[in-house]
Amino acid sequence: MTGKRARRHFSQLSEFKKGLIIGMKTAALSTHRVAGQVDRSEFTVRNCWEQCTREGTHAWKTVSGVTRKTTRKEDRRIVRQALVYPRVTRSTIRADWCQARSIWNVPDWQNVVFSDESRFVLGTDDNRVRVWRRPGDRYNSNHTALRHTARTAGVLVWGAIAYDSRCTLNVMRGTLTGQRYVEDILRPHVVPFLNGLPGAIFQQDIARPNTARDAQDFLRHFQTLPWLARSPDLSPLVHVLNQLKRQLPSCHSVHDLELAVQDLWAHLPHDNIRCLINSMPDLVVACIAAGGGPTRD
Repeated sequence: MTGKRARRHFSQLSEFKKGLIIGMKTAALSTHRVAGQVDRSEFTVRNCWEQCTREGTHAWKTVSGVTRKTTRKEDRRIVRQALVYPRVTRSTIRADWCQARSIWNVPDWQNVVFSDESRFVLGTDDNRVRVWRRPGDRYNSNHTALRHTARTAGVLVWGAIAYDSRCTLNVMRGTLTGQRYVEDILRPHVVPFLNGLPGAIFQQDIARPNTARDAQDFLRHFQTLPWLARSPDLSPLVHVLNQLKRQLPSCHSVHDLELAVQDLWAHLPHDNIRCLINSMPDLVVACIAAGGGPTRD
């Protein structure tokens, strides 16, 4: 379809041309002739005339469409930011996020309930081992560990921690969708946990199930902490789960892996969690000092 024909076919009729169509059809002109006069297809002319005769008006019905997520003021700010700062980086976003919470003290962070999902796998060396080596020997076979690149059998777990308590570590089987996240995690575990902690602020990452409409609607009555993409170093729970991965014994089956992970979680000293949460103000300062860059492993 040429550009002219495409515009003729898809562009909406102006109020003036709608009036012309109605006037000429009222004067008993044929649809073919009217279409030629207003430079529109016969289909468009016929629809306009049928609407007029059926509803007594030529005004188009208002279409609801998708609900706007931003206000006009927010739209202008987004455009202005894109023009002034065309290359806003992840580091800038992280630095801004930390700057906005630089006034938070230890008691503020003690009100946050941190949650996350993590995958524990079989047959993969999750332990990070450091070795002494000469420059240029990074890929020497003596300094590397072989690992499978294909997807490995394992378990996906979900957990949450607070300053003085923690949820049971839950094993998630199958694909985690927004609906499953609500029914299997939020409703049975998160809600009772938050109800037992007055003033709690719930944190979750921006994984797709967590940001699904079902999950967002379910959490609308709870106070939540906006989170950043690709920022595991800012989450105390990620560091807790990494500790478990380093302590994980060798397992020969998924069942043994589940039992081992849950046992490590159950026997994790809660003082470790308290220390990590208490370090959040220093972590925020470190992220700001790094310009939003990584802070620690």
